[in-house]
Amino acid sequence: MSDETKSMGISEARANLTEVVNQVRLLGEPVVLMRRDKPQAAVVPMAWLEWARAWSGTIEVSDGKKED
Repeated sequence: MSDETKSMGISEARANLTEVVNQVRLLGEPVVLMRRDKPQAAVVPMAWLEWARAWSGTIEVSDGKKED
């Protein structure tokens, strides 16, 4: 991952969602979504989400419910 995280406006990300998802998936680099120059959310690789869930001790089962 590069030292500088990419950011873009939410409207730009919406207009280019396929490209944003491909960048995150293929390069493994997150994209921070901005609104009025403030970070609102991030698109991150699935491995990051899986790590965060494992780290927090939350396991999501196939029916969508969470178990500890």
